Amino acid sequence: MEIIAHKHHQPLVIRSFEVDKFGKLTPSALCNYFQEIAWENAQKINYGYSFLKSLNKFWVLSRMHVKILHYPKWTETIDLVTWPTGMDGLFALRDFQIFDKDNKLMVAATSSWLILDMEKHRPQKIDAPEHPVIITDPDRALNIPAEKFSLPEQMTLSAHVTAQYTDIDINQHVNNVKYIEWALNTQTAELCDGKSIKEFTVNFLKESSLYEELSISSSALSENTSFVSIHNQTKNKDACIIKFLY
Repeated sequence: MEIIAHKHHQPLVIRSFEVDKFGKLTPSALCNYFQEIAWENAQKINYGYSFLKSLNKFWVLSRMHVKILHYPKWTETIDLVTWPTGMDGLFALRDFQIFDKDNKLMVAATSSWLILDMEKHRPQKIDAPEHPVIITDPDRALNIPAEKFSLPEQMTLSAHVTAQYTDIDINQHVNNVKYIEWALNTQTAELCDGKSIKEFTVNFLKESSLYEELSISSSALSENTSFVSIHNQTKNKDACIIKFLY
């Protein structure tokens, strides 16, 4: 069976609880938009949460790269767009765009997703017999997939957190956006001083569960680049690393 995936549009109005002290949409709220419309579009093309759950599988976000040209602001109406853009090995690629009311591009992003089995959390081939073939739109929001990157040697411990009830999503793990929120809280000196993040790349490396302990470390802002590591102390593995460009 083949499924043709068209671009999926969602008009949105930026709400007060999604913006920062300057009235700009926060990167974490932006990623919430991406996560929700990705699930919505996958469900629409019969490749979403319900379909994979019936196969004892689920989607996980592995990497994301976001480029912000203009920040959406409070009360502004935007057009949020997503579509699947093909495969890269085991990764399913999905891109995003945001346009303002005059159809001017504000944000472009690309993401890489994996299908895991619920029992052992091992990656699954998307071209398996039980999976429909998705005919994707070859148009790309960004030219290359989100990169895998390494951290600098010098990192400074910023905080410790414990995964709590409100951090856990429907897959029973810490929600992707929680890591971005924790990382942003290491950047408050720059953000509160009026600097804007122009790009950021996220590598999600290991899931975290309820009550697990995590440490958050960051690098000093150098040449407009800052790195954040979120290390799962309970599992002794990095859960997520993020690179911010100002």
